[in-house]
Amino acid sequence: MTLLLAFIVHVSFAQEKTITGNVTDETGMPLPGVNIVVEGTTNGTQTDFDGNYSILASPGQVLVYTYVGMTTSRQTVGSSSRMSVQLKEDAQALEEVVVVAYGRKISRNEYTGTAVAIGEEDVKKVPFVSVEQALQGKVAGASITGTSGVPGSTQQIRIRGIQSINASNAPLYVIDGVPVTQADVTGSANITSFNPLATISQDNIESITVLKDAIDTAPYGASGSNGVILITTKTGRGSKPTFNLSASTGFMNNASKGLIPMTADQKADAMSQAVWNTFGSDMGDGRLTSRDQVEDFMLANIGRYSYWNSIGRPNNNWYELVQNKDAVTRNIDFSVSQGGEKQSLYVGLGYNYTEATVIGSDFKRISGNIKYTNNLTDRLRLSVSANVSNVEQNAALEQGGFFSNPNLIRYFMSPWVNPYNEDGTPDIENIRNYTSIHNVLFTSKENLRRNDVTRALSVASLEYDVASNLTFRSVMNLDYLLSAYKGYNSPLHGDGFQQGGTILERISRRFTYTAQNSLNYNFTLNDVHHFDATGLVEFTKYNRNFLEGYGENMANNYLRNISGATANYDATSEFQDRMSLRYVALLNYNFDRKYLIDASYTYQGDSRFSKDKRFGHFYSFGVGWNIHEEEFMSGADFVDVLRLRGSYGRTGNADIAINSYQALTGIDPYNNNPSSYVSGYGTSAGWEIGIKRDVGLVFELFGRRLTGGVNYYNNDTKDMLLRAPLGYSSQFIGDLADPDTSVLQNLGTMRNSGWEFEVGGDIIRSGDFTWHMSANMATVKNEVTLLPEDARIVTGTRMVEEGRMLYEWYMPEWAGVDPENGDPLWYTDETRSETTNQYAQAGQVLQGHNAIPKFTGGVDTRFDFKGFFVDAGIYFAGGHQVYEDWAYYTNTSSAGLMLPYNSTQVVYKNAWQQPGDIASSPRFDYNDPNVQNASSTSTRFLYDGDYIRLRNLAFGYSFTGDQLKSVGFIDGLTLSVRGTNLATWVKDDRLKYDPEVRADGFTNLTTPPVKSVIFGVNVSF
Repeated sequence: MTLLLAFIVHVSFAQEKTITGNVTDETGMPLPGVNIVVEGTTNGTQTDFDGNYSILASPGQVLVYTYVGMTTSRQTVGSSSRMSVQLKEDAQALEEVVVVAYGRKISRNEYTGTAVAIGEEDVKKVPFVSVEQALQGKVAGASITGTSGVPGSTQQIRIRGIQSINASNAPLYVIDGVPVTQADVTGSANITSFNPLATISQDNIESITVLKDAIDTAPYGASGSNGVILITTKTGRGSKPTFNLSASTGFMNNASKGLIPMTADQKADAMSQAVWNTFGSDMGDGRLTSRDQVEDFMLANIGRYSYWNSIGRPNNNWYELVQNKDAVTRNIDFSVSQGGEKQSLYVGLGYNYTEATVIGSDFKRISGNIKYTNNLTDRLRLSVSANVSNVEQNAALEQGGFFSNPNLIRYFMSPWVNPYNEDGTPDIENIRNYTSIHNVLFTSKENLRRNDVTRALSVASLEYDVASNLTFRSVMNLDYLLSAYKGYNSPLHGDGFQQGGTILERISRRFTYTAQNSLNYNFTLNDVHHFDATGLVEFTKYNRNFLEGYGENMANNYLRNISGATANYDATSEFQDRMSLRYVALLNYNFDRKYLIDASYTYQGDSRFSKDKRFGHFYSFGVGWNIHEEEFMSGADFVDVLRLRGSYGRTGNADIAINSYQALTGIDPYNNNPSSYVSGYGTSAGWEIGIKRDVGLVFELFGRRLTGGVNYYNNDTKDMLLRAPLGYSSQFIGDLADPDTSVLQNLGTMRNSGWEFEVGGDIIRSGDFTWHMSANMATVKNEVTLLPEDARIVTGTRMVEEGRMLYEWYMPEWAGVDPENGDPLWYTDETRSETTNQYAQAGQVLQGHNAIPKFTGGVDTRFDFKGFFVDAGIYFAGGHQVYEDWAYYTNTSSAGLMLPYNSTQVVYKNAWQQPGDIASSPRFDYNDPNVQNASSTSTRFLYDGDYIRLRNLAFGYSFTGDQLKSVGFIDGLTLSVRGTNLATWVKDDRLKYDPEVRADGFTNLTTPPVKSVIFGVNVSF
């Protein structure tokens, strides 16, 4: 019997042969990625980029061809060794696959979540170095703003509002299925931030997916409370190698002008008005009886004015001097891609150079990416990817009132001061005698504010088919981030002058490794019960090493290392580490494609909490009903998809300082001996909890020419991680920014709720002409629903109070200018029934708005005609207010502040001059404290933040294969011109700064967002 069985097996193998063929759709177009399986076995393959395949099978066996959106085809192997198949469109199955939590791919018709994905074409549209900027205006419910216009700075993304007060509000970033580090890694809190995502080239991105609801965020436990952004890198495709070269160059300028400083003559005139209003007989103390005496008074009593007069009354435009007009950007990417039946390879190389629109700052990046996959056996698959890049960012000193901040100097430096000596070199001697502000034309060249960041990101995975439909997957991710910072101040002028020059160097090394092991099982019962279950264990270890050295009194202006310092050496070091462990269970079920269920459970521990609070439970449950699959919809031929969906879940937030739960001791020197002090009091606080609920309707109509959806969400944050003072007061919870006088506690609740709308479709789809249009809009309503009794948190201009929105603006209300005498006026209380010209008597009033837009959205449209294309997109936001920071100096009418610095033309052109004037700025005055207080905090500088921005406008031409035949080796060529942020409409015409400000709502003196014009060429061969 053994011999007989051996003979039968031998005959069976002898009959097995190689079947080749091609798979196309109904129009004859090849279909890449079609799954082909020998029925009843695990032997399978996929078609390549050209629809070709090859598989071993025996006569009589059945080949099963499956492809998303197409009907399944079964073909019996006969005598022929070639079998080509044409798949037909399946109206019931035609749908895209969506990438969800942990990189799983689910048919959208079997999915109950609200994920939004953008492809590589949308990523490439945004010519900025940080890839997440491509999401602006594309994702309903996502508010995206920059912290600075300097290339490489961080972007602040808020998904469905603000979820936390003290813990992080940033989303989790996941690259190729594994969470990665996304903290600001700049070397100094005083300079431009640095975004780790700026180390990744846009050309290597295949798609970016935003996860918003509990179905996809709860599996990430404490990391997913603020939403999740999945980034998928490119994989090799095509039966033959495809080479691609893309290059672009262009120029950038500020997207808005901002406030314009007064000219030298305007400042002189403003000073003369101030002198007359203060010392003239009309309304001053009477020392001057006519305006003719004002000039003599100024020459005799105002040294800065007389000096300016003596050097010929020059008009120096510092506003123009510090701008880098038509800042250059250049980008070049080269890639090679190939994917076959057994293996695939993608290799990409890229270089980017981008200047900032302010002098002294630029960005350089060189990057390399490789992804390799190999089907080692019929059951075992290997995937390895590595992304390595180095970035050098010459940052701006711009996060505060620094006298070498180029964005500050444009408003503060007096136009009476000459920037250059007669020989053309920057003047530092006369400026030092005239003002405390530095000549940034010198310091921007001689000082250093440099971030040098190297990142290596590697993901390796093995997949093994344990049995039919049962797959084990093991993933290891390594994320290495080395950031080196050098801050040098010249001994000749500026911040280092008093110390003879200073040098500060910092090295920060962050290393994270993540190990994931998962088991996936999918099966079908009775052809109607479809199950897809995954169990996953994830362990992550983070560590950070930090070393800093400092020195003063540099040997000369050329030695710019610590070894060149000769005095006041100092050094410090630091080590941090933490661990996170997750156990995750995921289930996707559908009954006959009509009724859908998604569920997840996560048990997570994090070392940032004490042992008794370390682990938390998180879960989600979603349901869906594919109404279009019901029999009663059979007559509605125009309805392709109609799905009702909803979800509920629990997430968490643990993004607080490492070791927050411990009582810590700090060590400082005292009389050359160590002394200890309490540096942290510890806390028994546990997880901040998020409860997420949403419900929605998805539709696709008229052969999918019209698609869209509507969602309503309601998210509660419970047990908020809130700082409370050590000495508790019923009137005040504590200083949110001072961990030395407060401790974290689980206090209060907050709610974010709103609607999301999406619609898109082909308005015209006829022959060679296509017009596609899409739009989205989202609202958010924020409310602090519970705080300890009578508790209020006041942080300068903002307040947190139960029953009101988070960080609602809280300040005196501006009542205008008194027409009779030019006094500033404020309301005494919220009734606005009485006014006062005494700032101290003005009442603090809640304004009913905060800095988070109540609505955001975008509209995109594209026209295609015989190779020509036009692409445009706008972004809008509104329902919020922004506050003009630094207005005390930049909008002053007080000569005491204006004399050493300057003021702006909006003040000069709208200043009160004589009785009866209806003015928006008070009179210029020399001594009156009320006039000086006119530029103090009040609603005078609080603006409606509503704006609409032309985010993207492009046109170009793509050459066809026939047109390129004469070239020979070129398969594709596209030429394009693209503009970004070309035009902006602002509702409140008083707001002169760019309306796109950081999430706190302050118009800080940082580099504004930029507009650009980019010329590009893309060649494939």
